[in-house]
Amino acid sequence: MQDLKLVLGDLSSCLETLSTLNGGEPLLELDEESTAVLNPWKESALRILDKLKDILKVYGTNLDVAERARVISLTAVFIGQDHFTDESCRNAAKDCLNRIGALDKTIAARVLNDHVKPLFQVSVHPGIHLDTGRVKHDAISIQNMYDEQPWKIKGAGCWNILVWVLSNMDSSDIETLWPLAIPPLLTLLDDFKPMYKLRGVDVTQALLKKAPPTLLRRTGVGELLFKSLLGALQNLTSDSAPELLRETTPCYLVLVDLVLPDDDLQRYAKLAELVTDVIIPGWLYASSRIEIMIESVYALSLVVQALGAGSIRFLKAIIPQLTENLSPKEFSQTHTIRRLQIESAKCLLIVMVNARPRIPYWRVRILDGLLRCWVDVNEDTSDGMELEREELKECLISAFRELLATSQSLLEAFLSKNAKLYMVGRQSDRAQMALASLCTIKKGELKFIEMDLTSLDSTRTAAQEFLRSSTYWSTMREVLYPVIPNILLMSIHTRCSAEFLPPIDLLTNEGYDLVFGVNCVATCFFTLCLLPCLLKTPSARIVNMASEVHRWVDHIDYSSVMEGEKRRGMDPFVNYGQSKLGLMLFSNELHRRYHRFGLVSVSLHPGTIKTNCYKHKPAWLQFLLHLFMYSPEMGAITPLWAATTASDLGGWYLLPWARVAQCESWAEDVDEMKKLWSWVIDRTEEFNSNIARFREE
Repeated sequence: MQDLKLVLGDLSSCLETLSTLNGGEPLLELDEESTAVLNPWKESALRILDKLKDILKVYGTNLDVAERARVISLTAVFIGQDHFTDESCRNAAKDCLNRIGALDKTIAARVLNDHVKPLFQVSVHPGIHLDTGRVKHDAISIQNMYDEQPWKIKGAGCWNILVWVLSNMDSSDIETLWPLAIPPLLTLLDDFKPMYKLRGVDVTQALLKKAPPTLLRRTGVGELLFKSLLGALQNLTSDSAPELLRETTPCYLVLVDLVLPDDDLQRYAKLAELVTDVIIPGWLYASSRIEIMIESVYALSLVVQALGAGSIRFLKAIIPQLTENLSPKEFSQTHTIRRLQIESAKCLLIVMVNARPRIPYWRVRILDGLLRCWVDVNEDTSDGMELEREELKECLISAFRELLATSQSLLEAFLSKNAKLYMVGRQSDRAQMALASLCTIKKGELKFIEMDLTSLDSTRTAAQEFLRSSTYWSTMREVLYPVIPNILLMSIHTRCSAEFLPPIDLLTNEGYDLVFGVNCVATCFFTLCLLPCLLKTPSARIVNMASEVHRWVDHIDYSSVMEGEKRRGMDPFVNYGQSKLGLMLFSNELHRRYHRFGLVSVSLHPGTIKTNCYKHKPAWLQFLLHLFMYSPEMGAITPLWAATTASDLGGWYLLPWARVAQCESWAEDVDEMKKLWSWVIDRTEEFNSNIARFREE
């Protein structure tokens, strides 16, 4: 056993040398230049640990209590993540500790009494009795702050000893030994330097995994830990603030679950304290330190999850900040911006789920933030950021889905803002069910106008009905849904567009191909009927539902859109592409003619959406197609953005989800735009002679 004593003596001398490497100052405050002196020391320590490991392989289980306690006090120092140790030293130390047998109550008491307590006796925490560990009722409020305390100079790694002992002792032993662990733990947590607070958090985490909840409540230790952890979280001006937020918040929440599992009032108060005293004040410092904002948002996610519906109280502070975080921050590096956006999107989703009853009030604010972020991430082409961009997109899509799930439809979103809406479409059971549901909303005004786009007579009648119903265009907030021509009422599954590739025998009442007649002729005619009022309405906006299939054809063969051999011999995909190209030409001509008068006309592709436009196809084909499509709610994102954004998107082509794109050149050909415009008027003016005045510019 003599060789064991020699090796332990060498290791003790090695640790004493460690305390001199920083000129008598606390070792954790070594700067980067001074850490170079640690490398030779680590090599020496590793050699001694390897020797000790070999000796313990022989004598490990035969050591007495004092020898085991000494081995623990000298080797557990190395198991932490401190910069005076490394992976090799950690592994060697763990091997040594594994070879001395299980930690029993007697050995744990010996370690804490003989090797930890003496380091803290002259700097005991002012709020507790050193011998009993219980709370002092006449405690002084200020802890001894001087740096020459023994545990800082001579006790480097003493916190690792505490962590190892607490992690390896039985829960039943904590009932007896807690007075030996609590004083040093609180001394660490309440030290004025963040680096020691972080070590205190490590010790607290180890304690909470083993301590019986009744012990924490009965002794008052739980309340002391709440106070100390909150103090650590409020250390927002330090360089370690981000790390403190990330490490301490989960620890605080575990303590809440242990001490206050059933007491709803006190539990809520402790959780609310994190929001009001830590997270929101942290945002004041985040204007110059985005790292604090990132970690405070991460902490907020955890707290909101714990608060549940109780988080509704803080929505006025939370949602504006989270949506602001989603916008690009030019003063930060791209990867830092992305991390903030990702954490904010994740947190926003948690907020929406837990505060769902109140989210409709915030829908527009949230949607604006999500869409701005989506546009930003899709325009980012920087190298090395692919994984971050994909993660952010997934987070945004999840948030979009949750946002759209908070209400029945886009109509409800408009109604919630006290808008007057006109819902147009064919009479159907689905339309009536939707109307009955929407009428339960106590805000805004909703009117249904029957319209069948397969009939130009019906289309004209619907336009006239709308014009009769709305008279004060300059003063009333009115929305025709759709004056977004050809748009789908995605969220209630009614449609104004034609079926995709319908049976060849289907025609409109006037003999046009069903697809071209609905998607182009009737839709353009409907807009022309409303154009006089649209031109009188300030900031009127028309959103045309086009498609990426406009890229399939570079011109329109007008002889193929009426019933005849040429139509029946045409590829139905080409015919569908013609109908969408025609709508885009019309939309762009609207912009060219009337944008100077304040009219905004934009066309978009809503995405590949699950609708009933494949209803005549075999069930197996519908099933396969739907596997590669998005939900109807997702199809509402880009149209809603186009209809509500403050940006002037006139003349642009939009793609999912809410981003500006470039259409094909032939969709912007001025000659083709004029040709389509004149052709539509020539074909439809017999149904409404008033539109003839729009033939000339």
